[in-house]
Amino acid sequence: MTRMDIKNAAVVGSGRWGTAMALYLHQIGVKSALLARDGQKATEIRTNNCSPRLTKYKLPENLTVSAFTDYDFSTCDALFISHRLADRVFSEGLLDAGKPAAETLACQDSTLGKSFQRQLSSAFFRLYFTHDVLGVAYKGALKNIYAVCRRFHRRTQSEMKKPRRL
Repeated sequence: MTRMDIKNAAVVGSGRWGTAMALYLHQIGVKSALLARDGQKATEIRTNNCSPRLTKYKLPENLTVSAFTDYDFSTCDALFISHRLADRVFSEGLLDAGKPAAETLACQDSTLGKSFQRQLSSAFFRLYFTHDVLGVAYKGALKNIYAVCRRFHRRTQSEMKKPRRL
């Protein structure tokens, strides 16, 4: 496969990670669409001109915001799907020049994957490439499990510190 530059991209997920990725793609010259889970969420984002999960960053007028069920996916060269554990460090680091951020791109086609890696990487955003699509999916699932365990542990610890009446 030959080198492919991303000209039109859609990002499914309007939380921190999805909004940060859509804004980053827009900043590097890729026509972007931010796709929310439903029409009500998309309307809220358009009305407020920002994602409720990343209010510090205003959306440019030419960034498309839509419900993912209403979007014509045949118009995009690349599709980015956010995962639920998008943390603040990554999202804000991606948008604030000088703060490093990184992500993993999994693609079975080496030429295509490396082409996307070259196009999307910058001085402050490093995109790591791997062929292991399934491994990256497992990594995302494990991060979710670890986050749930961590929350449970913190909640349990705070419950143990509360004074008890006899």
